[in-house]
Parts: sequence; structure tokens; C-alpha cells
Amino acid sequence: MFHYSEQWNVKEERNALINLESCFVGKRKISKKPSFKELYEKGASIRRVRWCRGVDAIDNYNGFSESERSIEYRAYHYFDTEYQMWCTEYYVIKHL
Repeated sequence: MFHYSEQWNVKEERNALINLESCFVGKRKISKKPSFKELYEKGASIRRVRWCRGVDAIDNYNGFSESERSIEYRAYHYFDTEYQMWCTEYYVIKHL
């Protein structure tokens, strides 16, 4: 299980975590959160299911459900102004 202290305890990664202009934290690429406006307009249901501080590895999370192709799993990174660091959000998107 990922915990942001793994990144916080490494000086270079900590500096990247608190820098709004960062593209990487360590070897992890920051995948910035897009606008969900288009999906909402198409009638998709979007639910945030998990959140964590730090830049978690998200490549294995993104994709469609094995049993239901209308359910998509997505994770993104965003700069949280409250914590002043990059964070990760996990979503379940149900397409109509």
C-alpha cells in the first residue's frame, strides 16, 4: 500500500511534491486530472472512490471492468491547494 511518506522522506521527491510545475515525482509521471465536463454532458456517472496525498502509481488502476464494459476505472493527479502538494484521486466512471 502506497503512503506519501515514501516520497516525502526523499529530498528530491519532496521538492517535486510541493512544486506545482513538476512533471515527475521520482520515476512516477504526473498524470494531470482532466475536466469531466464532456462525460457529465454525455450522462456518465462519476464517483471518487479513493484519495491519497502524494503521486501514487496509477497505470495498473486505469481501464475498464472485466465484467461490465460500461464501467471504467481512472486515476489522476492534481495539485491540492489545501495540502500544498500533489495528490492522487481514484474514480469509477459509469458510461450510459
